[in-house]
Amino acid sequence: MTKTRRVPKYRNETRWKKEPVYKDVPVYRTKYTYDIERWKSFRTERSSGHGVDVYWPDISRFRLTGRLVPGEMKESGRTEEYVLHLRDEDNEDHTYETSQREWKSFSDGESIIAMVNMVGVSSIKKLKLEKAEK
Repeated sequence: MTKTRRVPKYRNETRWKKEPVYKDVPVYRTKYTYDIERWKSFRTERSSGHGVDVYWPDISRFRLTGRLVPGEMKESGRTEEYVLHLRDEDNEDHTYETSQREWKSFSDGESIIAMVNMVGVSSIKKLKLEKAEK
């Protein structure tokens, strides 16, 4: 019996592959740069008081004078809240948020009937005092 063995064949091969060639060519165009100035929230002006006279806080010192100047401020909006501060016969304080129309119907020091639950004041109504007849 004869033994045979596989012998690998070696050969030299040259293969060609196409690759794109790029040139480093400068492109001359106008380059633009700019700064974006954004408004940031800086402060909140508030006004509050006693009685029924309402007014907005004075912000005339923040008004824009024409063209935007760095450091200048502008008004971003207004919101309003109308709150009645109530005190019961046990000297406990309560608050009740209401509409402007309802709030204006009350006067300072007026007596009212308020329904108070565990969460707070749920409803209020004016206390009507009847005149005593003579």
